[in-house]
Parts: sequence; C-alpha cells; structure tokens
Amino acid sequence: MKAWVTMGYFDERGDGVIWELDSDEGSVREVLHFDPAPTLAVPSKGFTGACWLDVEKGRDLLVCGPAAVFRFDGRSLVESGVLALPSFNDLHGVTATRDRIYVVNTGMDCIDVFDHDGTFVGTHGFDASWMSAHRLRGETPSRADWLALHARGWAGGPTNFRAEDAADGYYRSDAKDPYHRRQQRDYVHPNHVQVVEGRVLVTSLVCRGVVDVGDWRQVVSVASPPHDGIAADDGYYVTRVDGYVEVCDIGREGDRPRIIDVSAIAGTTGWCRGLLVTANELWVGFTEIRSRPGHLWDRGEFGATETAVVVIDRVTGALVRKFSLGDGKRHGKVFAILEAA
Repeated sequence: MKAWVTMGYFDERGDGVIWELDSDEGSVREVLHFDPAPTLAVPSKGFTGACWLDVEKGRDLLVCGPAAVFRFDGRSLVESGVLALPSFNDLHGVTATRDRIYVVNTGMDCIDVFDHDGTFVGTHGFDASWMSAHRLRGETPSRADWLALHARGWAGGPTNFRAEDAADGYYRSDAKDPYHRRQQRDYVHPNHVQVVEGRVLVTSLVCRGVVDVGDWRQVVSVASPPHDGIAADDGYYVTRVDGYVEVCDIGREGDRPRIIDVSAIAGTTGWCRGLLVTANELWVGFTEIRSRPGHLWDRGEFGATETAVVVIDRVTGALVRKFSLGDGKRHGKVFAILEAA
C-alpha cells in the first residue's frame, strides 16, 4: 500500500515536502516540494496536517502550512488555491466533510470552519472572544491567569491581566510581527480534528484527551499528551507523543483502552505524530528530538530518537516496514499520513 507523508523542517526555509511511501515495495519518493509565498512562510514550520477534498472533477489535496491551507489538484499537485485568515497561527490539522472544511488553528486555540468555496462559516473556539482580541494584539496571559479569567463565573471581577514577557522562553514573539509569524503561547493546543457521526472531535495536547466541541465535553482521556485521533472499525485511535497508540471506545467511560506500544514494536523512539489506519495496517510517524521535550518523557535518551514512519500489521501486531526519513542534515518533522492518490 502507498501513503503520503507531509513534512517540514526546523530551519529558516519554511518549505514543505510530501513523500510517497510504499509498504509493499519499501520504496520512498518525493512527490511534492513546496516553497510558500514569502508572506506565508514561517521559519521552522513547513507542511503540517492534510486531507483529501472530494470535488466535482475528482479530489483535491488540502495541506496546512502554519499560516494557510494550500489546495492542490489531486492529480497534478499544481497549487490551485490558498485559504488564509489574519487570525491563522500555527495550523496543525484539516479535515473535510461533504460540505465543510475544518481547520485546526492551534495558535488561536480554535477550529475554524469553511464551506468548500472557502467562505468562513464559523468557529469552535476555546477562548472567550475578548481574550482572543487580546491575543491578536500580542497580549497573552500566563496559563494560570488564562484559566482563572475563563472561570470568573457569576461572581464577576476584573478582566485585566499582566501580559507575559514576549521574549520569555519558547514563546518569543513581537506584537509588531504579523500574527501568523508569532510564536506565542497556546492554552489548549488542539492538534487534530475529525467529524465522527456528526460530532466534531478534537485532540488537545494540554487536556490530554479528545474534546467534542459540540457540547465541550472531554470524551477521551489518555495517559500522556495526544496528537492524532482517527475513528476506525474497532475503535478510536489516538497517538500519544511518547510513542504509544491508544484504541478507545468513545462514550464508554471506564472502559480500559487497548494500548499499542509502537516504539517497542518498531524499535523507534521520537515525538510520535502522524497516523493512518487502513483495513490491514497501522501507520505511525516519529520525529527526531534534539532537545529535551517540555512534556513528560520516559522513553529513554531523547538523543537517540529519529524521524521515521513505521507500519504495523493490525492483525498480528508485527512490524511490516520502517521508513527512515532523516537525512542527517536538515532536521525534518513528520506530521500527517494519508492514503496516496
């Protein structure tokens, strides 16, 4: 079987690439290398989430960059459109239904929704709108203040806060920069979205689970931060960044999930992100880690991690194939895995 993998790089270029991997032949080939317009390029980013969009003429490919969703003709892979909002920041995922496109706007902690023509129709936001306005201006509270300000309740009280130092640690941004280029704090960190039987399910790194944004209830909780969430015939599959996949039953609280230790099966460690579940195979992505993660890490020395995609037989649990995608030069990151055209 063939799958496409989106990648970016931790350097200044901001380019994206799509690789085609063949689990039967073991082959790897580049099908697209893309440099976004300079106004939409963001250093250390590149391609992130991707999905197929059914259209009259067949299928188009939607691929997220950090600041826009790019549309490509499904056959020629020629760019045919760009979807961008001034409020986009650090886009992580995209999914399409019969009449809607859902974009995971991670930097703004929301899911922006469009019709197939690119018309904005609404948003599922984890922020109060007044807080979003502050964040667009570059004014971000601490995580503790953000939680407290959203929990004021009937008692009311002040809504002022002390903005964090923009140059502090990872979240180094300047309010003078265009919003899409800022590296700013998020508070929920939505990663991946899928619509399952009409329910818009969103994985959240901070919540360590999956949230149904229709009623804002957390329907899945996992043991460590998740990234991808995909419904399959035998359950809801969730990647955990420490190298596990949990198979859950949504809506049945108390049921113990099935845990797949992908790192142990494949002999591979890294930041686990990227998931494809087919009839026979489980595809999982890993990204090399070059500095200690900000989240709990108990999978051995992070310096021994690698950028790779592994394929596991869903019936036997055996390793089918491992694709090493690091070249020792550029620090690549695996993001989305989807069936090839």
